[in-house]
Amino acid sequence: MKKLCITSILALGTLFCAGPHAATPRAAKPVAPEVSEFLPQGETTKVRQVTVTFATPMIAFGDPRAPAPFIASCAEPGQSRWIDPTHWVYDFERDLPPGLACSFTPRPGLRTLAGQILPVRPAYAFNTGGPKVINTYPYNSGEVREEQSFLVELNTPAVPVSISAHARCVSFNQARAVELLPLAEVERLFKQYQPYQAPGAAPKNFVALRCAGRLENSAPLQLVWGAGIQSIGGVPSGRDQLLNYRVRPVLTYSHTCEREPCYFERPIQVRFSAPISRAQAQALTLTLADGRPLRPHPVPEGMTHIAEVNFPGPFVPLSAVTLRLPGNIVDEDGRRLGDGTPQTLALTISDMPSALSFPSDFGIVERNWHRQVPITLQNMETRLPVRVQRIDTNDEAALLRELQRYASFPRYEASRTPLIGDHVAAETRVLTRRQVEKSRETVFLDLPKTGLYFIEPRTERLRQRNGHYTNSVHAALVTNLSVQYRLGKENSLVWVTSLDRGLPVAGAAVRITDCNGTRLWQGSTDAQGRALIGQWLGAMHGSCANRPEFSLITARSGDDLGFTLTGWEGRFSFWSGDISRNSSGVIAHTCSTVRCSAPARPCTCSTMCAMR
Repeated sequence: MKKLCITSILALGTLFCAGPHAATPRAAKPVAPEVSEFLPQGETTKVRQVTVTFATPMIAFGDPRAPAPFIASCAEPGQSRWIDPTHWVYDFERDLPPGLACSFTPRPGLRTLAGQILPVRPAYAFNTGGPKVINTYPYNSGEVREEQSFLVELNTPAVPVSISAHARCVSFNQARAVELLPLAEVERLFKQYQPYQAPGAAPKNFVALRCAGRLENSAPLQLVWGAGIQSIGGVPSGRDQLLNYRVRPVLTYSHTCEREPCYFERPIQVRFSAPISRAQAQALTLTLADGRPLRPHPVPEGMTHIAEVNFPGPFVPLSAVTLRLPGNIVDEDGRRLGDGTPQTLALTISDMPSALSFPSDFGIVERNWHRQVPITLQNMETRLPVRVQRIDTNDEAALLRELQRYASFPRYEASRTPLIGDHVAAETRVLTRRQVEKSRETVFLDLPKTGLYFIEPRTERLRQRNGHYTNSVHAALVTNLSVQYRLGKENSLVWVTSLDRGLPVAGAAVRITDCNGTRLWQGSTDAQGRALIGQWLGAMHGSCANRPEFSLITARSGDDLGFTLTGWEGRFSFWSGDISRNSSGVIAHTCSTVRCSAPARPCTCSTMCAMR
């Protein structure tokens, strides 16, 4: 039999060919009328809309008179609408609050657009969760009293009976009931823990609880907000919430003094595990080695209770002191000291450590005033050898090398190589202390001539302790010349004034040497103390601009030498020189107009402030 082909152009333009063995098309399987999807269901949060998807069309497209397929049962109002023949939504006027239960029951006799009846089924339901703890006071993981009252903030009000039935306290795996406190206690705790609320503010969604019975000191504690606690809308909480605490220890005290034994110069602090009254704190005494009682630092006015008492130092080194507590000490809750807590405590004071310090790494000493450098000694030898080297040279390159050697000396690291070796041409001075060794005293080293000095003490006491003499070294320039400069692209300026009178110094020989020791310029100052350099000092801006070996500018007048280093420009920062700065951007620094350590000379101070 011949194959038969029939071509037919249908409305959709599809070509069909049929043969003798062509299959007969199957009819589409009918879709059962049902709800394909209903959202949300069960426990959920942040609900604003209910959405329903049907398996078959329920209404004619765009029919505004189509009825709602469900009957809503919810405390919050809303409106329904059809999106298309198979999608229906219910919009609430606001996000549903916690503790709410809603149900949607299919309307009786609900039919599809084709007239098919949907099968009967129970209502669809969801809830926004039962009461949950948002905050607790005291805060979670904090320390609580033995009979602590807890202020609990909830996301929705809870039924009081269900709180008593399902909330509990657990300590050492032993559960105990909670006591629900009256509204007056809630308001009292709210004012205590929320002192900055507006006057008359009412505590909303707060409850106050207390564990039944007295809790054991230092015991772990869990406040359990149990599953099953119901909201006013009848929605129970789904799981336990665990809030962890620790019960405070018995009343006791401890002392701190930064180190053991107590450092002789620092205060001794006595800390109680809970505040005691002001009168009891002031009754504490510290009996010194000579038997004298020392009273603590006064408690600030307005403080009725305090947990920390300070006994100011210094104390006699290598002595013993005794802390004595008054009898019947109680804390603010009336608790006495724990059993076995001593009423007296013996403390040992440390020895005074040996130390030596200069006011700074480098200083300028006025030639026409006391030519002295102060050195502060603590528990040092009565006679202290000091190596003093005067850098006596007219060669700026050699002077610069000495300054670079001093700058690279390891002041803050252990070094067995002294700055001034025994082979160096230097003299050894001996400073004699006027006070006993175990004391702090400032002695003065005379520098009779002008020029640059390196000073290095040779203390045997520090050498025995550290394995080297000391890293405390100092450089001092004895001069009456102040050297200032300003570098420019076309020319530069150096001006020289006297330190004692502030007047210009005429005829001073000025030399400029770069960081490599190459002389860039030399000349002398005019009658106004100025030296104008009419050339470009390229090396000062180029290869020496960012190097630590700064360029040197010297001025000489007679036997006097003054100098400055280019690295000193802009080197004063808020972290150097005891300059303080607050967050507003103001920097302030207090300095003396003369050296306050100079003997028998009045000392005045000035404070400089600037805005950044």
